Amino acid sequence: MFMNDIFCIIITEEAILIYMDDILIFSDNLEDLHHKTNHVLKVLQDNDLFLKPEKCIFEVQEVKFLGMIIRPDNIHMDPVKLTGIQQWPEPHTVKQLRSFLGFCNFYRRFIPNYSSIAYPLNELTRTNKPWKWNKLRTNAFTTLKNLFSSQPALLIPDKTKPFILETDASKVASGAVLTTCIIRGLTTWRHYLLGAPHTTIIWCDHKNLSYFRAARRLTPRQSRWNLFLSQFDISITHKPGKDIPGADSLSRRPDYGTEPDEERTLLPNTLFIGRIDVNLHNRIKESQATDQLANTILRAKTLNIPSPFKFSLDDWTTDSDLLLFRKHIYIPDNKDLKQQILHLFHDLPSFGHPGIFKTTSLICQHYWWPGLTIFVKNFINGCTTCQQMKINTHPTTPPLTPIPADPSALPFQSVSIDFITDLPLSNSFDSLMVIVDHDSSKGIVLCPCNKTIDALGTALLYHQNVYCRFGLPKCIISDRGPQFASHVFQTLCSRLGIKSKLSTAYHPQTDGQTEQANQEIEAYLRIYCGTAPNTWAKSIPDLEFSHNLQTHSVTKTSPFNIILGYNPIPIPPAIEPTNLPSLSERLCLLTTIQKEALAAHDLARLHMACHTSRNFTPFKLGDKVWLEATHLHFPNRSRKLSPKREGPFTIKQVLSPLNYCLTLPKAWRIHPVFHASLLTPFAEIDSHGPSFTQLPPDLIDGHKEFEIEAIVSHSGNGKRRKYLIKWKGYPSSANEWLKEADFENAPEILNDYKTLHFL
Repeated sequence: MFMNDIFCIIITEEAILIYMDDILIFSDNLEDLHHKTNHVLKVLQDNDLFLKPEKCIFEVQEVKFLGMIIRPDNIHMDPVKLTGIQQWPEPHTVKQLRSFLGFCNFYRRFIPNYSSIAYPLNELTRTNKPWKWNKLRTNAFTTLKNLFSSQPALLIPDKTKPFILETDASKVASGAVLTTCIIRGLTTWRHYLLGAPHTTIIWCDHKNLSYFRAARRLTPRQSRWNLFLSQFDISITHKPGKDIPGADSLSRRPDYGTEPDEERTLLPNTLFIGRIDVNLHNRIKESQATDQLANTILRAKTLNIPSPFKFSLDDWTTDSDLLLFRKHIYIPDNKDLKQQILHLFHDLPSFGHPGIFKTTSLICQHYWWPGLTIFVKNFINGCTTCQQMKINTHPTTPPLTPIPADPSALPFQSVSIDFITDLPLSNSFDSLMVIVDHDSSKGIVLCPCNKTIDALGTALLYHQNVYCRFGLPKCIISDRGPQFASHVFQTLCSRLGIKSKLSTAYHPQTDGQTEQANQEIEAYLRIYCGTAPNTWAKSIPDLEFSHNLQTHSVTKTSPFNIILGYNPIPIPPAIEPTNLPSLSERLCLLTTIQKEALAAHDLARLHMACHTSRNFTPFKLGDKVWLEATHLHFPNRSRKLSPKREGPFTIKQVLSPLNYCLTLPKAWRIHPVFHASLLTPFAEIDSHGPSFTQLPPDLIDGHKEFEIEAIVSHSGNGKRRKYLIKWKGYPSSANEWLKEADFENAPEILNDYKTLHFL
């Protein structure tokens, strides 16, 4: 560091090279060399540094420096260093192999195709690779020794002539004539290519790379590459691999297998959402030049002949070699061009994914083509971001199908059970178990309890409050709470002959009666316990009595009347009844009331079916759907700013026209069956193009690595903390939990997330 500090100015001017205590001064002519030498000697003298004359040489055409022999037109390896290379013994341990490769790496630039030759040997140095020396590795070892023994030389490039960089890469090696692919090639030869007097031409067999620098929306890694490329005067030109034999043969040796390399190919521009070509108008000109309608219009105007179309020729003008219709640029029938314009006016933050009307208005200010409105409508209907993030103004409305009533059911033989939780603590209770007579009376039984109640506690409460009064039920309807979905509760029901019906996930309409009862109960408690919330447990008997006394809208009578055959007297009557029915009359009346209640139940079910959507189309097996995110809870994630829907997910099983089983990520530990009202069809429309590009993975250290787009959420603390990430180009259904150690190649995303969440 000391030598670099005292010679920093001269080093910056590229006058000398310094390594430790070795100083190399070079120049194109003697006069300049003398000047630089005197300057170096003066700096040494000023810093009280001394030279040994016997170790110095001056004004020579050949010099030994850092193990290399440097001449005006070439560079050679030091023959002294190569002594004994042919006698190097075959390695038997990883340590011996690394010693050999360390020597080879020092002179690797002299060996063409070094990466692919040494690949079998480098494989053995990996920590998880067992030692297995075979014929392939013996050949690689012998080949390297022979190549070093031949003492090849490197020519010094002529800077006065333009450079051509030929690049190619495969999964195991990269090759070039001026070695490796674009970024690595420019890095390796930066001292030649930076500031070159001529434009450097880069030949590459990946056509899409020729458009790379025209893109505006880039990933963080691509942005860094683009910033690096901006230092050079380069032109990337596509050339098929067969026309670049030098580079292609280096990276695709036949002994490395014939596995296709398609995953390394970049996708076309049209598959990248938001990809914008800065030369849009040039593309429009090129498209107009080959468009039949444009050529017909221009020909008619030139020859002054009548318009062959319904519109007047006066509507058409030209400006800057562009054809305009009523002062709007005409866009030919080119789907890619139309999609590019739509991405520009719809996807950019400046426009914010507007709806059909607003997007159409924005485009109509500048462009026109036949069928513009329909194309915009189809494009926006297929926009994945709009489907996932915006409020659905046309939600799926499947028909409501109430659970059919058992015509022979007695009171509380078919019951539904639910819990009202998180109530203020009252008499050591914080929750309320609500039991509703589903098929017969619509009456309720209320049991104060705690939120931590388990399956055994639920069964005990039911035994004390319902079983001892009404007997064993035939059917229990409930949600998928742990009390009911547990093995204990299901086993108990099975042994007692009770049919357990669990509702569809996140669909309370499955048991609408209990949900309505819950609303009435909560309203009662707000009214009578709002000022003294810790007393609600004392009000439960009055609450239960009041509900069972009131006439139900479905049965047209009260639960008490169906259960008892009469209504209990809540307050002293104004007039004493005189004619009380006999016991036989009361039994007949009770039978009549129960039959009428059942008929009323059927009538309500038919009425509901008639007033639901008739436009519902059931989903099919294999369909892709969005799942409403209303009931999906992700830790440390803003509900207001989270996507409205997750997915798309594939329907793997159709359980009924209203219930579907989805293929969910393994990390989601929830029941995969959902009601149709929670699902929205996933629209993938040709006008919009593919919704998810599924970008090919990078190959880092021989392993596939997909790019992280964003961190969605996190859970846990310290070393146990995990992050839910979204992969670039993949839907949210592919989201995955990763540990902090997995962010080795995405530290910026992790650090930004930690800063934002104060982690």
